[in-house]
Amino acid sequence: MNANFAAREQEELAVDIGDGQTIRCRIRPSRGKNIRLSVSEHGALISLPPLRRLSEARDFLIKNRKWVSERHRHALERHRQRQIDLQSIPRRLNLLAVGEQWTVNRLMSEDRLRLETQADGKTLILRGGIAPLAAHSLLRRWMNRYARVHLSRRLVQLAADTGLKPGRLLVANQKTRHGSRSSKGSISLNRQLLFYPPALVDSVIIHELCHIPHRNHSRQFWSLAAAYDPDHKKHNRQIREREKNIPAWAQGALRPAGV
Repeated sequence: MNANFAAREQEELAVDIGDGQTIRCRIRPSRGKNIRLSVSEHGALISLPPLRRLSEARDFLIKNRKWVSERHRHALERHRQRQIDLQSIPRRLNLLAVGEQWTVNRLMSEDRLRLETQADGKTLILRGGIAPLAAHSLLRRWMNRYARVHLSRRLVQLAADTGLKPGRLLVANQKTRHGSRSSKGSISLNRQLLFYPPALVDSVIIHELCHIPHRNHSRQFWSLAAAYDPDHKKHNRQIREREKNIPAWAQGALRPAGV
């Protein structure tokens, strides 16, 4: 019996599904009583009991070829979508604001997905079942924490340089703004600034600091902004140009297929 099983595992059939396409079907020995058929993106698989002949498997495959064709097409589409989703998980984070490039490694397992920081300070590991949207969420949360630390340092330095004292710093993901200032003097900066060069980050921070004495965009405001950032007009143009290159996952713009 074992010898027959081993021999049957070498058997393979093919079914014509129309339009000149053929799907390969592998034969797997089964101890059950009935012929069973399954389909994946790789092809079809028939589980064939020991007392059933190969010709029966062939007839069964031909009889169900329309079903096989539809299932195979759906399996290929699911596989294609999985690949697209996985490709949306970045391999690297180029954080221009702090002059760092982080590597993002993926280690798949059955565990719940989590994000780990390696001791080298330049590597992130996504460990567990890799679900793209969950991975994006973990990376955005990590960016929030990282931006809060590094943008805070730059805010403190520029506040000291300008003599303009803000309240506390908030890090968020504003949809249309790079920064804002509240009525209480708190400054909110967009985590996406991590993807911008230091000169542009400084320009955004200076802009918000200048709103401390001037709450609107008055002539006095622009005069003060120009005093601390003489190239602010050029920087504004560069900021708008770079907005197009911010990855969709960092903006929270990706959604599940069909939603």
